Amino acid sequence: GRAKENGSKDVIEALLPSTGALSFFDTIAITKDAKHPDNAHKFIEFYLRPENAAKMANEMNYNTGNKAAIDQVDPAIAGNKTIFVESAYLAKMVPPSSFSNEAREAMANAYNAFKQGK
Repeated sequence: GRAKENGSKDVIEALLPSTGALSFFDTIAITKDAKHPDNAHKFIEFYLRPENAAKMANEMNYNTGNKAAIDQVDPAIAGNKTIFVESAYLAKMVPPSSFSNEAREAMANAYNAFKQGK
Protein backbone atom coordinates (compact mmCIF):
# COMPACT_ATOMS: atom_id res chain seq x y z
CA GLY A 1 0.00 0.00 0.00
CA ARG A 2 2.54 2.60 1.11
CA ALA A 3 4.98 1.93 -1.76
CA LYS A 4 2.14 2.24 -4.26
CA GLU A 5 0.94 5.48 -2.60
CA ASN A 6 4.44 6.93 -3.03
CA GLY A 7 4.52 6.02 -6.73
CA SER A 8 7.07 3.24 -6.28
CA LYS A 9 7.19 0.53 -8.91
CA ASP A 10 8.67 -1.91 -6.38
CA VAL A 11 6.62 -5.02 -5.77
CA ILE A 12 6.34 -6.01 -2.12
CA GLU A 13 5.39 -9.60 -1.46
CA ALA A 14 4.50 -11.04 1.94
CA LEU A 15 6.28 -14.30 2.65
CA LEU A 16 6.07 -16.78 5.49
CA PRO A 17 9.38 -17.53 7.22
CA SER A 18 10.53 -21.09 6.51
CA THR A 19 11.16 -21.59 10.25
CA GLY A 20 7.61 -20.66 11.26
CA ALA A 21 5.57 -17.66 12.30
CA LEU A 22 3.40 -16.31 15.07
CA SER A 23 -0.09 -17.80 15.29
CA PHE A 24 -3.08 -15.82 16.42
CA PHE A 25 -6.82 -16.11 16.53
CA ASP A 26 -9.55 -13.56 16.01
CA THR A 27 -12.07 -13.63 18.78
CA ILE A 28 -15.55 -12.20 19.10
CA ALA A 29 -16.68 -12.02 22.69
CA ILE A 30 -19.42 -10.40 24.70
CA THR A 31 -18.40 -9.01 28.05
CA LYS A 32 -20.33 -10.12 31.11
CA ASP A 33 -21.47 -6.53 31.75
CA ALA A 34 -22.46 -5.72 28.13
CA LYS A 35 -25.33 -3.24 28.01
CA HIS A 36 -26.93 -4.80 24.91
CA PRO A 37 -25.99 -8.50 24.76
CA ASP A 38 -28.90 -9.31 22.43
CA ASN A 39 -27.57 -6.82 19.88
CA ALA A 40 -24.10 -8.30 20.29
CA HIS A 41 -25.48 -11.77 19.55
CA LYS A 42 -27.29 -10.42 16.48
CA PHE A 43 -24.07 -8.81 15.22
CA ILE A 44 -22.12 -12.04 15.73
CA GLU A 45 -24.81 -14.02 13.92
CA PHE A 46 -24.69 -11.47 11.07
CA TYR A 47 -20.89 -11.61 10.87
CA LEU A 48 -20.84 -15.40 10.87
CA ARG A 49 -23.15 -15.73 7.85
CA PRO A 50 -20.96 -17.05 5.03
CA GLU A 51 -21.76 -14.21 2.62
CA ASN A 52 -20.82 -11.59 5.22
CA ALA A 53 -17.65 -13.39 6.34
CA ALA A 54 -16.60 -13.62 2.67
CA LYS A 55 -17.30 -9.91 2.10
CA MET A 56 -15.09 -9.06 5.09
CA ALA A 57 -12.29 -11.31 3.82
CA ASN A 58 -12.52 -9.75 0.36
CA GLU A 59 -12.59 -6.19 1.68
CA MET A 60 -9.75 -6.64 4.17
CA ASN A 61 -7.59 -9.16 2.23
CA TYR A 62 -7.84 -11.24 5.36
CA ASN A 63 -8.49 -14.86 6.24
CA THR A 64 -11.88 -16.06 7.38
CA GLY A 65 -12.25 -18.97 9.73
CA ASN A 66 -15.71 -19.56 8.28
CA LYS A 67 -15.28 -22.61 6.03
CA ALA A 68 -18.73 -22.05 4.52
CA ALA A 69 -17.53 -18.63 3.27
CA ILE A 70 -14.35 -19.71 1.51
CA ASP A 71 -16.02 -20.50 -1.82
CA GLN A 72 -17.27 -16.88 -1.88
CA VAL A 73 -13.82 -15.37 -1.19
CA ASP A 74 -12.03 -13.85 -4.18
CA PRO A 75 -9.79 -16.60 -5.65
CA ALA A 76 -6.75 -14.29 -5.51
CA ILE A 77 -7.24 -13.95 -1.76
CA ALA A 78 -8.28 -17.54 -1.08
CA GLY A 79 -5.27 -18.76 -3.08
CA ASN A 80 -2.79 -16.52 -1.27
CA LYS A 81 -0.82 -18.89 0.96
CA THR A 82 0.22 -16.05 3.28
CA ILE A 83 -3.45 -15.31 3.99
CA PHE A 84 -4.88 -18.83 3.86
CA VAL A 85 -1.93 -20.75 5.30
CA GLU A 86 -1.51 -24.36 4.15
CA SER A 87 -2.16 -26.95 6.83
CA ALA A 88 1.42 -28.30 6.59
CA TYR A 89 2.74 -24.87 7.63
CA LEU A 90 0.44 -24.66 10.66
CA ALA A 91 2.70 -27.08 12.57
CA LYS A 92 5.45 -24.43 12.38
CA MET A 93 3.27 -21.72 13.91
CA VAL A 94 4.21 -20.50 17.39
CA PRO A 95 1.65 -19.31 19.97
CA PRO A 96 2.13 -15.74 21.26
CA SER A 97 2.39 -16.96 24.85
CA SER A 98 5.78 -18.54 24.07
CA PHE A 99 7.45 -15.15 23.47
CA SER A 100 9.28 -13.28 26.21
CA ASN A 101 8.32 -9.68 26.97
CA GLU A 102 11.59 -8.58 25.36
CA ALA A 103 10.74 -10.45 22.16
CA ARG A 104 7.25 -8.92 22.12
CA GLU A 105 8.72 -5.45 22.54
CA ALA A 106 11.24 -6.06 19.74
CA MET A 107 8.47 -7.27 17.42
CA ALA A 108 6.29 -4.26 18.26
CA ASN A 109 9.20 -1.89 17.62
CA ALA A 110 10.04 -3.55 14.31
CA TYR A 111 6.41 -3.48 13.22
CA ASN A 112 5.97 0.18 14.18
CA ALA A 113 9.19 1.17 12.38
CA PHE A 114 8.03 -0.70 9.25
CA LYS A 115 4.58 0.87 9.45
CA GLN A 116 6.17 4.33 9.70
CA GLY A 117 8.37 3.59 6.70
CA LYS A 118 11.68 3.66 8.60
